[in-house]
Amino acid sequence: MLELLPCILFITVICSGKRVDYGYVPNGDNPTLYDAVEDPILQLDQDTFADTVYNASTAFGIEFYADWCGHCRKFAPKFKEFAHNVKEWKPVVKIAVLNCADPYNEQACAENGVVSYPTLKYFPRGSAGVHDGIEYKELNSSAVVLIDLLVERIEAEYAEQRYSNWPNIGLLGDESTYDDLWKGIPYSAHYLAIVFGENEEHHESVKLILDLSRYHNKLAIRRSNFTSKLAKIMKVTQSAVIVFKRDDSVLILNSRIGPDVHHKLENLATTGDSFLALSTTSTTTMATTTTMAPWSCKRNPDKCETLYFVSETDMLKAMRYALYNDVPRAGGNFTGHNLTALKDFLDLLVNHFPTEQFAYKRLHDKGSKSIKKHELTFSSKARDFFAEMREFVDNETANNANLTAAKWQKIFFKTEKRMRFSSFSTKAKWQHCRGSSKNFRGYTCGLWSTFHALTVQAYLDNIKNATFQPLHILHSIQGWVDNFFGCRHCRDHFM
Repeated sequence: MLELLPCILFITVICSGKRVDYGYVPNGDNPTLYDAVEDPILQLDQDTFADTVYNASTAFGIEFYADWCGHCRKFAPKFKEFAHNVKEWKPVVKIAVLNCADPYNEQACAENGVVSYPTLKYFPRGSAGVHDGIEYKELNSSAVVLIDLLVERIEAEYAEQRYSNWPNIGLLGDESTYDDLWKGIPYSAHYLAIVFGENEEHHESVKLILDLSRYHNKLAIRRSNFTSKLAKIMKVTQSAVIVFKRDDSVLILNSRIGPDVHHKLENLATTGDSFLALSTTSTTTMATTTTMAPWSCKRNPDKCETLYFVSETDMLKAMRYALYNDVPRAGGNFTGHNLTALKDFLDLLVNHFPTEQFAYKRLHDKGSKSIKKHELTFSSKARDFFAEMREFVDNETANNANLTAAKWQKIFFKTEKRMRFSSFSTKAKWQHCRGSSKNFRGYTCGLWSTFHALTVQAYLDNIKNATFQPLHILHSIQGWVDNFFGCRHCRDHFM
């Protein structure tokens, strides 16, 4: 009885497996090449290998190494860099190591057929045993190459298994309507990004989806190539990312794929600030706004109708700030270029600031093309106000007299008070330009919305005018931005 006890104890130790996660300090006597705290690498040992890797809910990328191996020591920094770059992929794949130089792990290494160091293997999700491990051959690879190899394995596994709780890294197919794009996406996700990959052999779109997978309940990401129906509808011809907001088919982000796209999407997922993403976009060859709208509009005309309106309150608030706060920032006297810019912009407001609301009844009455007009009373008063300020500038600068920024602001306030013009109330809340918090959107959104509305109104006002020069409208806007817009970086980017 006493002679059998050591054997019984030995069997108990060997059979007592357990499942572990990141931060686990492995058993054994030998030193390890990786730190359990500093490195995002799961360290395994004889007791934990099988229970952690087999029948797991994630895939595993595992390095079998020997702590005394010179090549392993040289390879360790690359493997650490690789692990840091894919640490956000943990819901899909975990990166792990096993020190085969430690006698404690001898059996697990032998079962896995490890005969040289380092040996790299990929274990698919739910692997049943050692026979499911797929060995990598590129042992001198950089972190970048290791990431690409891992993505290839993930893509192959997803194509075969289509796990419902993995990020959807499959390519879009025949989806061409706005509703089709949102199928299968959690309702908690308010944003949908479509990534069009130019070099799919580099797996950039898959990496982006995996990098941001922790935000899947807020931001869904899908992939598309240039042969999809969606790419043809959106006229995408180069790598790009576009973003829609749920129940709103107008693009809120349209950007080329670049080093900052990860930051833009992460910012959108964490703060909901679509204006920040939009204000830093690059130019693409994509159609920009309502390409996807017709499908949604046909089914939900009332909801869709709001997409084609600009808030009168937002425009009035923006113009009040632009003229009363931004214009005086030029300082000193209005002469030369800044005086011309002020006059041209006031002319634009006097002539083309929208004063009527147009609505095509065909959204509600099938086949009807009649137009319903509604006068915007406050906007009409605003035009009168702009006209008075334009007249004041002419009178003040007659005979080359100087107009100071201080006097401009003083007359602006006096004219506003005399006309009892309360539409410029600073207490009114932003409507369409309301951000998720007070420090988002607001003035700049209202400003750009007004610029767009002015160009549309100028076109409507001159639809039958063969001599109309639309470039002058754009130059008037450009002149105001160049001379008066308070954000220097934004102004330079705009110019």
